[in-house]
Amino acid sequence: PTGGGGRLVRQWLDAVAGLVNIVLRRPPKRRALSASAGVSLNDRADRLGEKLTAGYGDRRGALGWRLGLTRAGEFRAKEKPVRDAAKNETEEETERVRTVTRSLLFDLDWSAGPLGRLWLRPFVSDQDESKDKDKVVRNLATGAAKSRSLERELKVSRLESLSGGWERRLDGGAVLTAEASHARNDEDKEKLSPQFTGAALAFSKRVDLKAIATKDDVGADRA
Repeated sequence: PTGGGGRLVRQWLDAVAGLVNIVLRRPPKRRALSASAGVSLNDRADRLGEKLTAGYGDRRGALGWRLGLTRAGEFRAKEKPVRDAAKNETEEETERVRTVTRSLLFDLDWSAGPLGRLWLRPFVSDQDESKDKDKVVRNLATGAAKSRSLERELKVSRLESLSGGWERRLDGGAVLTAEASHARNDEDKEKLSPQFTGAALAFSKRVDLKAIATKDDVGADRA
């Protein structure tokens, strides 16, 4: 578990806005099914996105429920060429990032008559992100490659939250509401950084960022 719960929740809500729009509404009064799909393209930022959203709900007497599912993906890429005439070399760096988010939310609503309305909303979201960087240094005069470095970073995140509340309408139109929520986020990172000089492999390094963070925490506790 990591801190910064408010920032993490906002990050996921931005990624699954279609799902949030579904569950902000109360469960339907009768059986209802909804689905949507969308694709976005930003050629200036070299960004491509796609999102699939589905919702299904029903009500039986005082009990209503709604299930929301979403899958959102984004791919972005950028290139950064740098020319250095003093060193007689040019540097080309390409970065590609792929993010996939899958989310599930269940909304349970119970109308208790004079006692008011109760609701419960469990939410689970998984996000996978892969980032690849390719950096090539070439001779400015001949164009021959002098060195090359490849870096790949994988990040897997999971957000789980549970919220619930009670609402009662009082005489005169006033509404009394009580809410509570809890969220938990887990994140794992893995980085692979091989570097090449010409055609020979210089070294290959694998870094487990989660293990390093754990060691730092233990050291802090001992200190």
